[in-house]
Amino acid sequence: MPKNYANQRDIPSVDFLIENLDSNNIPRPLLSTLVRDELKKIRKTEKVPSRSEIIDLLNKKKSDLILSRIKPIINGTGVVIHTNLGRSPIDIPNGSGGYLNLEFDLSNGKRGDRAIYVEKCLATLLNTQAAMFVNNCAAALMLILKILRHDKNKVIISRGELVQIGGGFRLPEILESSGAELCEVGTTNKTTIADYEESIDSNTGLILKVHRSNFSMDGFVGSPTRKELGLLAKKKRIPLIEDLGSGALHSYDCFARPDLNPRRVLKEGVDLVCFSGDKLMGGAQSGVIAGKKRLIHSLKKQPIYRAFRCDKMVLTVMQDVLEKYLNKEVDSLKINKILTEDLHQLKQRAEKIVSELKGMELASEITPCTSTIGGGTSPKAKINSIALQFSSNKLTTIQIANRMRNAELPIIGLIKGGRYCLDLRTIFPEQDKFLLSGIRENFN
Repeated sequence: MPKNYANQRDIPSVDFLIENLDSNNIPRPLLSTLVRDELKKIRKTEKVPSRSEIIDLLNKKKSDLILSRIKPIINGTGVVIHTNLGRSPIDIPNGSGGYLNLEFDLSNGKRGDRAIYVEKCLATLLNTQAAMFVNNCAAALMLILKILRHDKNKVIISRGELVQIGGGFRLPEILESSGAELCEVGTTNKTTIADYEESIDSNTGLILKVHRSNFSMDGFVGSPTRKELGLLAKKKRIPLIEDLGSGALHSYDCFARPDLNPRRVLKEGVDLVCFSGDKLMGGAQSGVIAGKKRLIHSLKKQPIYRAFRCDKMVLTVMQDVLEKYLNKEVDSLKINKILTEDLHQLKQRAEKIVSELKGMELASEITPCTSTIGGGTSPKAKINSIALQFSSNKLTTIQIANRMRNAELPIIGLIKGGRYCLDLRTIFPEQDKFLLSGIRENFN
């Protein structure tokens, strides 16, 4: 038991502290938990802070807690698929939060299968035998590795494809957590088809190819084509799987990456491909698995699949997204609008915003910049854009950034060349009025 140093009589009660904190805008039980946790720490100190010091401390803790609440923001970073800001923006279809025929067959009034229509849309779009959705791309890879090895432990992968994804997670760790035995072949910069073939034995369950979407290698590099790997996998009767990362179902002028198109990947000999639904596809957080019907069937019949299924909100969003692709209405997707807004429109918006901010202590000017796609899609892809630069004689760039984040609709930008910048490409036109009001309320 830790020794309690503090004089218990000097510590205010929980109710007293709650009543004396700044306006209570979080649930009282949550506030009570915060206060009790801090009082536990105080009881272990040698000297009890004054009541005013405790109240100041708790107000700061409460403010930090409120700021961690999920809420809309204005993304002025210029990173289109920002992994810290919710990845691709989406539209939420009307009625998706209510009762739905999720697992109910309207034709016969009996229990039905989940996601029949949306998965048929997905398979049709990808021109493949079958397709399915899971929680995210990591879940897709985990499920594939867990089930399709068929008790054969070895998974073969090139050393040049042992990537690290967001949050510090490394592919070898994901492989090992699935129970697979990692078999690295080739070298970092060069792997041959012979490297793969020489490593295949009776304990080989899969050949795994991972797209290097969040970094690139140039110079003396080389790897087998998908067609070569597909022929080898077919000859040895083992599945060839590719984790495509982002996946690109639409070609943009600013971003031409046919190697990220899952239709092409499957056509070139891959048995199953997996990629994220909430990156370049422009949907909700999900993982797509597509390819051979027998392999998809093997995944879906396993009890563990239930732990990876998507809920009604995700499936409804993805259904809406897929129908837009199939109906050739990709222009209406939010991610498409961001990637294709032309410089003339961006400049017009910038000029209007700057004219509205004249006379303020915060100086603003228009400057060209480059946006990035983000989301581990393509590190070299850049999109010409327009930014607003802000400076002040009284405030540092850090202070400007802090005030922007404290707006009612938080404004997130970046600091370039000693100035605070907002890239208009990732700010929706309908947010311009909120951007103006946020700047006025914090800098007047």
